Formats: sequence, C-alpha cells, structure tokens
Amino acid sequence: MSASKNHRTQVVLGVLVGGWLALILAGCSLAADVTPPPDAQSFLAAQPTPTGEALPLVPPDPRQGETIYREKCAPCHGEQGMGDGPQAAQLPVPVPALADPKRAREANPVAWFRMVTEGNIERYMPGFRSLSERQRWDVVAYVLSLSLSSSSLKRGAEVYAQNCQSCHGPEGRGNGPQAVALSTKISDWRSEPGILAGYSLRDMFARIQNGTTTGMPAFGETLSEADIWAAAEYVRYLSFASDSVAPAPTKADTPTVSGTPESVVIPTPLTTPPSSVALLTVKGQVNNATLGTPLSDVEVHLLAFDGMSTVFERSTRTDSEGRFIFTDVEVQPSRILLATVKYQGLSFESQAYHVQDQDLAAPDRPIDLSVAVYETTTDPTVLQAERMHVFLDILNQERLQVVELLLYTNAGDRVLVAAQPGDPVFTVALPTGAENLQFQDGLLGERYVETSNGFGDTEPVYPGMNNQLLFAYELPLTRQVSLAIPVPMSVEAVVVMAPQEGVTLSGPRLQAMGTRQVQGMTLQVYTASALEAGSTLNLTLGLRQTFPWRLNLTTGSGLILGLTVFILVAVGLGWWYWRQTRLTRQPEPVEVETDDATAILDAIIALDDLYRAGELPEEAYRTRREELKARLRALKSREG
Repeated sequence: MSASKNHRTQVVLGVLVGGWLALILAGCSLAADVTPPPDAQSFLAAQPTPTGEALPLVPPDPRQGETIYREKCAPCHGEQGMGDGPQAAQLPVPVPALADPKRAREANPVAWFRMVTEGNIERYMPGFRSLSERQRWDVVAYVLSLSLSSSSLKRGAEVYAQNCQSCHGPEGRGNGPQAVALSTKISDWRSEPGILAGYSLRDMFARIQNGTTTGMPAFGETLSEADIWAAAEYVRYLSFASDSVAPAPTKADTPTVSGTPESVVIPTPLTTPPSSVALLTVKGQVNNATLGTPLSDVEVHLLAFDGMSTVFERSTRTDSEGRFIFTDVEVQPSRILLATVKYQGLSFESQAYHVQDQDLAAPDRPIDLSVAVYETTTDPTVLQAERMHVFLDILNQERLQVVELLLYTNAGDRVLVAAQPGDPVFTVALPTGAENLQFQDGLLGERYVETSNGFGDTEPVYPGMNNQLLFAYELPLTRQVSLAIPVPMSVEAVVVMAPQEGVTLSGPRLQAMGTRQVQGMTLQVYTASALEAGSTLNLTLGLRQTFPWRLNLTTGSGLILGLTVFILVAVGLGWWYWRQTRLTRQPEPVEVETDDATAILDAIIALDDLYRAGELPEEAYRTRREELKARLRALKSREG
C-alpha cells in the first residue's frame, strides 16, 4: 500500500473505529480499535434506568449495523454472533454468544448500547465513541436481530395480529381501531423507538403475561409461554427500521392471518424519511503550515464514506488564496466527509467530518474541511514518545519474549520522511541476540526493513498525528538475564511489566509500583521517566529456584495473544499506575507551578483523565496540554 493510501485509510479508520483506546490514551491514542469481547457477566449488566441521552432518536437499522459488526465484532463474536470468531480462541476471556436466544431474552438494549459506548477495560471490551450514537444503536439492533428467527417472527406476527393489533395498530403506532376509545394514550413504538429500548425481551414477556397498571390486559391465561415469547420478539422487531431480520413481506396495509405462519404478512418496516438527505456546501482553505502560506492552484479531492464504502468523490482546485468550495454535496446522518490534497508526493487530509442530524437542519451553514500541508524533514529527532510499555513474558525454560509498545508523535512542523526511497524513516535498535522479531501491523521486507542492529519503519510520520509501534522479539532465557533495551526516541514515561510468581525485576531507573491483577495474572509494575533518545533501559530479570515453569502466559499463542491483549493490558496498567501515582503524591490535577518534571507529567495525565471523563472541553484540553508539554520540553532542554 502506498504511503498516501495508507495515510488516508488510517484517517478513515480512525474516525470509524477510534473508540476505546483513543479515549484511554487521549493525546497519544492508537491508530485503530482492537476489538476483544466482554464476558457474559459484563455484557449482561444490571438493567439501567434509561436516560434520554442514551435512547435512540430514530429506529435503529440492523442493516447499517451489520456492516460495522462484520468489520469490528465478527472476528471475535463470530459471523452469526455465537462467540466463535477466528480470534476468539486467542483471548483470555470467554466470548459470549450474543445470538443465543436465552442470553438475548435478558438483553437490555440500553445496557448493550452503553457497553458498546463505554467498553469495560477489565473484560477487554473497548468502547466505540468514535462511532456516532446512531451507528452504535444500529450495531446493537443488528446484534439483537441475530436471535430473532423467521419462524418465531411469523408466529409472533400471528399472535400480535390476534391479540395486540386492535389497540397497538399493525405497525405498533398505537393507532388500532380500539385505541381511540381508551382513556390512556398508547405509545407509538415506530416514532419513539426509545420507549422499547429500556426493556429486555423478558421485561416485555412479563408485561404481556401479567398486563400493566395502565390498562393493558394480562394474556398469561390465554397464551402459551412460547406464544408470549414470540409476541415479545415481534414487538422488538417493530422497533427496528430494517427488514433484514425477517423474510421480505408482501406489502399490505394490515397483517392478515389465516392460521398458518406462511400466510402472515409482516408490516413493512419504517424507512429513513426523505428529510434525512440534504444538499450542503463544503468549503475550506489549503495552507502550508510549515511556511505559513496558502497553497494556490492545487487539486482538492472531496471523499464521502458510508461506513467503509466510498459513496462519491469530487475534485476542484484552490484559488489564489488557497480557498476551495464544493456546492450541492449530498449528505445524510453518519456520512463521513474528507478533503485530501497531494503535495510533494504525500497525501494530506482535513479533519474527517461526521455528518450529524443537526447539519441537515442548517443547510445554509457550510462545512469547513480546511487542509494543512507540511514540508518534509529527514531528522528523526522530531519524534517524541509519551509512553513506552515493556512486557517481559516467560515462554518456556529457554526463551524470554519482550513486547514493546511505543506511543509517539512528530512534535515538529514537517513530515518525517526517508532520506532515500526505500530507506527507513527512523530506526529501532534491538538488544544483542534478539530473534523472531514480529510486528502488529506489518512484516520485515514490507513496511519494516532490517538494519544492522534492529529494524526501520518506512512509513512517513506526519506532525500532530498519534502513532503506535508494537513489536516483540525473543531472547535466550537463563536464571538471570541482563537486558539493555535501546531507546529509539525521547520517552516521557515508561511502564515495565513482568509476572510476579517466581520472577524478580530490577533496574537503576526503575521505581516499583506494586502489583496488579489482570485476568488471573499477578503482574509486577515498574516505571521510569525521562529517557533520552539513544539511551538504554537497563533491566535485570531473575528467576527464583522455585520458578513455576507452568506459567507461560502466552500458552503457545505466539506474539502475546496476537498482540491485542497486550495493548489492552499495557494501556490499562499504565493508566492504573499514573492514577496511583497521582493519588499518592496528590498534585494539583491540572495547575502546576513547579518546574519538577514529574509534577508536570502528572498534571498532563490528570488533564487526560478530565478530558476522558468529559469534564473538559476539547479546545481547552488541547491548549492546556500543549502548554504543559512545552514547559516539560523547556525543562529538559535546560537540564540537558
């Protein structure tokens, strides 16, 4: 894949699936989501009281949710939602079969929506706030639809037509012929889908069986349990905006029943109204951020995405002031718009714009997709790592695996590129004797190239973008291993983890932070700070005489459970450590008046926490964070 195409793909993926890790790391997020599942207990959390902000505003569409599910969820949860995806066996927690009818009967849609939104770090479930609220509801609807069989829906339609339709109406709109004679207004499930979002199928079963205090009769004496469950499933279906969970019906104004499931007509689901599509104006300006000048007469491409599919592409050129404009751009909620420019062989993009319902309500307000381009540099000192995670894993009696995760940015105002085509953009040295080098997102000879003492990365590094480098290698294991891990760039903070049982770990710059339980493993946690580029992180790993060789944390799964679990464990422990450090030292959470590097770093972490918790506006967060980082860089410069 070319550098420009790969950069564009990262931008789109970042918007679609930035999710949990982007929130955890704030200013140093990973490039894309990893998608391990929760266990059954976490996914079947106690049913919450619905809140207005969590409820769907329009009927969720399983057809739209299917696209996201297959991309992000199926690798673990399986194509049919039975917990048998290809990556499920690599995870240390059981993958719940979400489509299991027994589990689906207990599922509260609001609880599942919140799980998709927030995730659960202890159960390796990421959140997906990068998806719009509507997309998250679509995914939940698709997962709920997996347990709805055609035969059960047909039987449910029969039961509904015979017992419910006279009041609730053929499509659940509360407009049945007997509704007008009732003293209580019957809810419109199609126009207000949030009404049913707070109920599990078991909740609806109980209401059908026992009736309600608002006048709905009880059907427990006249309907079998099977028929009540079928009716509850059919009512759930009525709250969806898709016909993807039932056979295509013959169109009719009302359902007809002749006694056989095949003769039941299922109402045509609610579809997106015409008002959900609008023509808007997209404008912007292309500026050379390095030189501070506009870029005239350059071609600008406007791309539109629905999910991962390109809907259309248009192009125009900038005027003498670097301005561009696209008129009559067709948009709809959840569509992603992106402007791209090629400059000096590199691709530059605007911030991806996620169309929301409010954009359609203000068609006269243009969408700004301005693009910043940069000059290039070959000086790798512009790279700075905010975090470095090191995990030491005992594979067997002869092999030690070292997993490293670097979270870094280009702090300069130029794109870091290779000096010559094919050369690495920056290099990483490995300890002497390192073997079996593996990467999360590439291979030697492709993105990564071998060097005399390690490897190099050939991907350009753009200013301001958050990047990750995740790799692992093996070393010979003896009773005592002395490690000198090269530091490829300046690192603000290091978190080192190793198993506790039978292992000792020490180093001249390490500070012990106690232990942490993660999925049955007790891990020792150590930290270090302010490592300079070209320095080494010196560690001594010792094995006690009673070392339990059964430990083998990877259990033969290769690169630390596909490297997915390591990301979650490393980031989770790193976050936990910094919270512990802050509680112990009790610094001011954001304001810091001293010139102590540790206090400034703690303030940055506290600022990240406030932003993640939604207690700080993004603009204020970014501004204050840059101020603190500038103070930290200035302090290091003075000390150097």
